Amino acid sequence: MVAAWGTPEVPSENRQMAEHWFSPKVPVRTLEGHRYNVGSVEAAAEVLMTWTKRGPRWTEAVSACVAALADEAPPDSVRVPFEAAAREEGKLLPVITE
Repeated sequence: MVAAWGTPEVPSENRQMAEHWFSPKVPVRTLEGHRYNVGSVEAAAEVLMTWTKRGPRWTEAVSACVAALADEAPPDSVRVPFEAAAREEGKLLPVITE
């Protein structure tokens, strides 16, 4: 398929989406017990889907991820609700400064 301006259109299944980064990263404990410094909306959404408690903070974080992924909110708007959800889940780790 060719776009209106004459360049080939990339099929949507082959398009790579840019990551939606936020900073500072949020350190969480994975199901395997490893430290994972989450710094993007995509990573936050992936981690949220592995948690079991799914309380009110989890719901707020998922909503924030959905809005950011739809470009209806900036990526930085995910960090605070994701951190609160990690705290609620018991997965938030202390920040390590070097």
